[in-house]
Amino acid sequence: MDEIKFKGELGRSLQRDTKAVKNARFLDLYENLEIQYGREIQDIQADLRSMKREQSGLFDFAPDNSFSLVAKNVDAREIMKKDLELQERIRVKEIDLINAQARYDRLFTDLADSLEDTNISAKVN
Repeated sequence: MDEIKFKGELGRSLQRDTKAVKNARFLDLYENLEIQYGREIQDIQADLRSMKREQSGLFDFAPDNSFSLVAKNVDAREIMKKDLELQERIRVKEIDLINAQARYDRLFTDLADSLEDTNISAKVN
């Protein structure tokens, strides 16, 4: 019987051993997870910037256009309620960011390895 010669990337992929296949899958999973965690951090940062801009905008009492000399009509109680609500949402997002960044660092940076070494040596001593 004729032996089939595998050519190209697909052929090399089919000829890999189990360990190489597992390593390739792990690498793919690792890269995808790192991207997702990184995107989550970026999304949280974008949300924080947006909420802080919105909060700053609450205190913009300038007229709606440059030809008007009359300031906006404002409801102090409504501004206060929105400001406090935004401040609470900002604080929650800041905590989310701290947690997401800490998790990213633990999973994907050398910082986690050095922390692990410190914890082990502290337990031994």
